[in-house]
Amino acid sequence: MNNTIKIITAFVFVFGFVGCEPYEEYVYDYKHSAVCFGAQQPVRTLVARTGSEYLEFRIGAALGGLRENKKGYTAKFEIDPELLEIYLPDPPAPPAPPTPPVPFTVLPADCYTIENSNNTFVIAPGTFLGDCPVKIDKAKFVALPGSLVNTYALPLRLLSTDADSIMTGRGYTVIVIKYIDEHSGDYYCKGQEAEWDGTAIVPETKVEYSHVDLIKNKIRTLTTLSLTQFDMAGMGSLAGIAAVDHLLVNLVSGEVTLETKAGCNAVENLGSSYNTNKKTFTLNYIYTKGGKSYLVSETLELRLDVERELRFETW
Repeated sequence: MNNTIKIITAFVFVFGFVGCEPYEEYVYDYKHSAVCFGAQQPVRTLVARTGSEYLEFRIGAALGGLRENKKGYTAKFEIDPELLEIYLPDPPAPPAPPTPPVPFTVLPADCYTIENSNNTFVIAPGTFLGDCPVKIDKAKFVALPGSLVNTYALPLRLLSTDADSIMTGRGYTVIVIKYIDEHSGDYYCKGQEAEWDGTAIVPETKVEYSHVDLIKNKIRTLTTLSLTQFDMAGMGSLAGIAAVDHLLVNLVSGEVTLETKAGCNAVENLGSSYNTNKKTFTLNYIYTKGGKSYLVSETLELRLDVERELRFETW
């Protein structure tokens, strides 16, 4: 019994000692510090909100190689349009054709302001990120053709730093910028539909789609087409899977109108509204499909603020 205890104790001592060595190496700094951009191909989808003149986000550089930033560091940067001409993704394996240059346009200089007077990121002591805000003129940006998709980019390059180096291959970033309106997103839909003969509903065709448990209701998705117009997938009992089962929702100064989307089922607006406080649409309309018309009354309740639905994206 005593021999067994001695053997176990020896194993614990040996392996415990060996196991400490990697940890001891981990707690020390690397030999060199470096700064870099966190991602080279990010996409920033900015949410346009009512009453705000700007679309805002932040840019910045990160510090690596140290467990603790005791003294603070800086890194100078510039806007470098040449990044859009010379940067290519990893080359394809032969015999694939050459990859074309990045198909983006530099964000027009009169559209935005970087709130950093000397183009220097300051990584303060105790932190590992130095950043600053970028403010985009909402009216100018949304008026640009292609601003809803991956068209415009802010190409940044690190020029110098008082850290030991700029990390190889991560000293630049091409930030693609687009926007969506705050009223877009997924909505829980409750309502009813019945066949319409031109003067009254056909009672036996009435269908209700409404659950007390909110998450069991069907989902309507509103997609931004502009600051005032949205594509709505689905109408009445139709889920919106078919391309023709879409309509247009217009929201102008709080007033809602519905209209037919080109190539889709005909829609007649019967008076609709939007409740700003509850973030709900009340829609009343008639749509026609397969030679029959249907009277619809439904309420759309926003599932989650569209900004909270966004995820990290790269181009």
